[in-house]
Amino acid sequence: MTEYALDLQEETDYARRWAFSRNPLYYDFDTVGGDCTNFVSQCIYAGGAVMNFTRDAGWYYFSLHDRAAAWTGVEYFYRFIITNEGAGPYGFQVSAADACPGDVIQLGNGSCNIIRSRIDHPILLHHIERFYII
Repeated sequence: MTEYALDLQEETDYARRWAFSRNPLYYDFDTVGGDCTNFVSQCIYAGGAVMNFTRDAGWYYFSLHDRAAAWTGVEYFYRFIITNEGAGPYGFQVSAADACPGDVIQLGNGSCNIIRSRIDHPILLHHIERFYII
């Protein structure tokens, strides 16, 4: 597995730039289930994460019809990050008490997942509805 440090400042700058508007390079998934995980993936990518081009199990985006489910799907994203041993971001679940700025927080259906990429190298930041900065 390749180790690399993500740039939290780049992620934050990207999130601030696009939180209330749309980056035209990415499809708007609001009408097909929500756009939060797409936005989270964009931020992680902006922070320096490399894409994983493994068909059906990777984390990548080229277009609406050429993307990994983990780029846009909440559960797929979670499974990819937690189990990834190849290219791309990876992480582990932490408790709410251990949550730090930069961790991804997924809320919904009575559950809460908090994901950290590695100690001292958080993978994300914030978004409006389902993901929050802490």
